[in-house]
Amino acid sequence: MKIVPKKSVSCHGFSVIELLIVIVFLTTIVSGIIPLFAKAISTNKASRNKLYAYQAANAEIENMRNTSFSNLADHSFSVPGVAGSSGTVVVTNVIDGSPETGILKATVVVSWPYKSKTENITLVTYIAEKGINQ
Repeated sequence: MKIVPKKSVSCHGFSVIELLIVIVFLTTIVSGIIPLFAKAISTNKASRNKLYAYQAANAEIENMRNTSFSNLADHSFSVPGVAGSSGTVVVTNVIDGSPETGILKATVVVSWPYKSKTENITLVTYIAEKGINQ
C-alpha cells in the first residue's frame, strides 16, 4: 500500500491588507532615515571644508617659516578645495609694534561661505628672526 500525502490548501502571495501594512511600515522607516542621510552629507561637507581650510592655513605657516625673516609681510593666499574661500595673513611685531624684538606674530585666517553664513578658522604662530637654535 502506498502512502499518499494529504493535499493542503496553500495561499500564494499576500492579501491587500498585508501589503498595505508592509507599505506603511516601510514608508515610516524610510521617511525616518532620509533626514539622517541629508544631515550626514551636510556634516561631511562642513568637515571637509574645515579640513581643507586647516591644511591651507598650516601650509601657509610652513611657507612663511621657510621665507626669510625680512620678507615676511601681510598677504593673501588661495585655499584649494573650498569654493568661495579666501585666506589672509597678518604679520605684526610682538612687543609694541617695535621691529627690534626680532619676533613676529603671524595670524592666518581662512574664511568660506557655508549655509548663508561665513565660517572661518584662525591660526597664530610666532616667528623669530634668529630661529629656534640661535
